[in-house]
Amino acid sequence: TMMEKFKDTFLISRFISDLMKANDVGIFGTFRVGDLLWGYEDPLLKLIKRVYPIDDHFGLFYK
Repeated sequence: TMMEKFKDTFLISRFISDLMKANDVGIFGTFRVGDLLWGYEDPLLKLIKRVYPIDDHFGLFYK
């Protein structure tokens, strides 16, 4: 999601990629159905929230 948002901005996309590698965060994960539907706190979004105003929760029906 973050990479799609900043795909045209090289420095930001590189920063996100490096941040994912440094924090051992991959593009795939295992989650409970309830978490995917109603939301869960994403560790990568939580880190990015420190420098960019973004919601640190992700869910299909969140908000």
